[in-house]
Formats: sequence, structure tokens, C-alpha cells
Amino acid sequence: MTSYVPAEKEEQDAINWNNKGFALASLGQYEEALKAYDKAIELKPDFSVAWNNKAFSFSSLGRYEEAVNAYDKAIELKPENATTWNNKGSILHVLGRYEGALKAYEKAIELKPDFSVAWNNKAVALDVLGRHEEALNAYDKAIQLKPDYTKAWYGKGHALFNLRQYGDADKAFDKAIELTPDYNDALLGKRLVLDALKH
Repeated sequence: MTSYVPAEKEEQDAINWNNKGFALASLGQYEEALKAYDKAIELKPDFSVAWNNKAFSFSSLGRYEEAVNAYDKAIELKPENATTWNNKGSILHVLGRYEGALKAYEKAIELKPDFSVAWNNKAVALDVLGRHEEALNAYDKAIQLKPDYTKAWYGKGHALFNLRQYGDADKAFDKAIELTPDYNDALLGKRLVLDALKH
């Protein structure tokens, strides 16, 4: 004979397990966090937040395919969550699946047009795919939304460098360095620009 657990208690228990998982993940204890998220999902299978958190723990452990699957489940449950689409894109990018990543970023932007991080990520994917002009436009959009976005300024410099627009690339790297003086990638980018201008 099984005891009856009221639905609201089950839901609260699921939230508690999810919170425990989040606390464990914050401490870097991702394996333990996964167990807590599994418990939350067992109690509430449609708990998209727990699926999202589970995906993050998988990615932190380098278990990227499992992370993608968990993000897919979170998306199935809550397809309008722009952050989930962006995060899925990031994992696909790590896996070298740039076209898939690009589609995920575009979906995130469709859902949330002012999502500067997704615009920047879209730009990075376009840059990797050799679509530098499109990347430049996406970096500009990210910067328009968040003018102090160091990574977007660096990315813009990178795209301009690839387009051999060295003077503009130099200015973009300078802006990235002004915002984050110890940003090594931007410092290296600036050195590459100066070398290119010498030759």
C-alpha cells in the first residue's frame, strides 16, 4: 500500500530538490547536483527549470551530448524560454555543430530580440562559419544593446581583422581593452593588427 502525497507537497519537494541541486552545483559538486535534479524531475517530470539546471551540470562535467538532450527536454516543456535556446546553442558550438548553434541563437533572438548575449553568440558562430560581414552586423547589434559588452567589442575586432579592415579592428580592440584592461585576447588581437599594418 502506498501513501497518498498531495500534489502541492510533491511540487514543493521537487522545488526543494532543485534548490539543493543548485546549491551543490554552485559549490562545483555537479555529480551530486545531478542526483538532486533527477529527484526533482522524478517528483515533477515537467519541471523545465530542473531540466535546464541538469543540462548546465552536464555541460560543467564536459558531458555535452547529455547536456544537449537535457536542454531539448527543457525546450520541449517550455519552448518560449530564450535562455534555454541560447544555452543549447553554446553547447552545440562547443561540439563544433555551428549551424545548429546558429539556429538555436536565432531562435533565442526571435523570442527575445534585446538578448545581447544571444546576438554576440550568433556573431561568434557566423564568424567561425566564415560569414564575417553578417558576424559584424550581429556584433554591432550586441554592442547597440549593451555598449560596455567587452566580448562583443573583441569579437567585432576579430571580424574586422578577418575582413582585413585593420584600422577599424584596432579601434574595436582598443575599446575592448578600455573596458577590460587585462583582456588577453583583445591585447593579442591588437598585436596581430599592428603586425598586419607593418606588413
